[in-house]
Amino acid sequence: MASSSNAPATSEESVHQQQQYGEEKWTASPQKKRKGSPSTWRRNVEKKRRDSGQEYKTYKDITVQARRVGPPCQCPKKCYDLVGDESVKKIFEEYWKMASHNAQSSYLASRVTVKDVIRRYAGPDSKRQHTCEYFVMVNNNNIVVCRTAFCNMHNISAKRVANVRTKMGETGVAPVDRRGTNPTQNKFPDDVVEMAKQHIKSLPTCTSHYSRAKSVHRVYLPPGYSQHKCYDLFKEQCEERTWTPARSTCDRLNRELEVASNNKDSVTHSNLLTQKKVHLVKAKVARNIMDAYSEDNDPSLCVIAMDLQQTLATPRLTTNVAYYKRKMWTYNFGVHNLKESSMAHLYVWNEAVGKRGSSDIGSCLIHYVEHHVPAHCNKLVIFSDNCGGQNKNINLSLLLLRFLHSGRFSQVKQYFLMPGHSYLPCDRDFGNLEKYFHGHEVYTTPHYIELMRQARRDHPFVVKQMDREDFVDLDPLQALITKAQLHKAGFKDGRMFQFKSDFLQGMSIWQCYNDDITTPVQVKFQKGRVSPYQRDKFDLAAVTLPLKYPHGVKLKTAKLDDLEYLLSFVPLGYKSWYADLFQAQGQLVGDSAEVDPDDPDDVLDY
Repeated sequence: MASSSNAPATSEESVHQQQQYGEEKWTASPQKKRKGSPSTWRRNVEKKRRDSGQEYKTYKDITVQARRVGPPCQCPKKCYDLVGDESVKKIFEEYWKMASHNAQSSYLASRVTVKDVIRRYAGPDSKRQHTCEYFVMVNNNNIVVCRTAFCNMHNISAKRVANVRTKMGETGVAPVDRRGTNPTQNKFPDDVVEMAKQHIKSLPTCTSHYSRAKSVHRVYLPPGYSQHKCYDLFKEQCEERTWTPARSTCDRLNRELEVASNNKDSVTHSNLLTQKKVHLVKAKVARNIMDAYSEDNDPSLCVIAMDLQQTLATPRLTTNVAYYKRKMWTYNFGVHNLKESSMAHLYVWNEAVGKRGSSDIGSCLIHYVEHHVPAHCNKLVIFSDNCGGQNKNINLSLLLLRFLHSGRFSQVKQYFLMPGHSYLPCDRDFGNLEKYFHGHEVYTTPHYIELMRQARRDHPFVVKQMDREDFVDLDPLQALITKAQLHKAGFKDGRMFQFKSDFLQGMSIWQCYNDDITTPVQVKFQKGRVSPYQRDKFDLAAVTLPLKYPHGVKLKTAKLDDLEYLLSFVPLGYKSWYADLFQAQGQLVGDSAEVDPDDPDDVLDY
């Protein structure tokens, strides 16, 4: 019987229809999320090759040669001759064929036995209480070999074998590789992650007008919903649920206190409360010190606060199209004179001129000291936050020591306020700018500078536009120093750095703010022994600082394309600035390699 036209298609017909109309079916069906394939990731592939003894590349793209059987031992037993060349090769291949750190550890544990020392040549007080015996298996027979032969047969170090033996302990169980198993310290609690997911799902969405045919199930945020606005809405939601996003020490302690209170754990609650009080006391001490310096009448003392404002989008447009396009960033570094509360200097540049690393911040500080610090001021005090790439790094510390070597200052102190409590006067300056920028469209970096100068009628900002010639490279200062003592001295956790003319070889690090009741750790930068005749060899002031960006910074091609697209929304009077920018970017070839402005600075926090 002939089938009706409305009858369902057979499996063969269905396959034929899918092949014929497959494109339409995939267009109409929901797009599947692409699944990850960890086995093909480069780091996993290279790790597997490393565990198999094959040639591999490190994350720095350094090639490590494949493992080979090591040379024979020189012991009287002639272990290689005892085992045989073919058996040695087979032992080596079988070991590295395991390709698993845990399996190899189990194998090594089974091939090493620990015995008591039979003869003690040093008497009963000898430190050596045990001796090890190493053996390999050939034709189901155990053959005892020396340690050197055992390690060379497997091409492993003696430390690898010793670690396995030590971690076995008295149980004799092979150790398990625990690398990478510890939870990250910055991981958010599961309930916080779930709350964030629910918040994202609750946001209003809309479909794309242009890509609707290809992705009917993909949705977008409506215009005006930036990351900051979404986060502000998330904070409001958290406040309604009496929870604060964990972003600082105070936030974390508040969360843990709430959990301890709900669990009625009085001991934990008391300990956490003590930690919070200590944290708040430290933050208050730092602010009291800053207030005391602000009121100091010593004419030879200069006290400043410095900070980098949040990046400014250029151009800053209100059109919805600009939300989906890359924009160039304009940077604004503020220096506030604390003894003259109304005096604030701003250093402005964009990412085609420079970046925002230690050399860039140091260059702004050099200009401020040379042009705005009176000559009679021979002591400098700086307050800043703990940002490693900008304020707390070896390059900036060497710059401050260079001021002493040149005789500009006799003493420099740098205070780092507590994280989460670093409310500097610069923040108020930036708040004034943001308030003035509100409702304005800003098209270029010079346009930002013009508005900054108009932002305050009383005590207007002093604005300096930084050019390529203003940025110097501080990296050459590191060629004269040694950094061996920095880690032990607690550079990263230091609360105050001090540089004094009676210790020109380095700096002093305080782990708390009160320098009257604590003892600092002195860090010597000068290489070798410190002696009078070597003083001329360690002179940071004699180091020539080259330009950091002699050719400027090349922007990514995708960003330049988006900027060119946004030109249609920029008034005619500002387009010539972009024409010069595009021309300069087109000339960045040859020696001026492309630099990614989004990468962190190449220095240097400890």
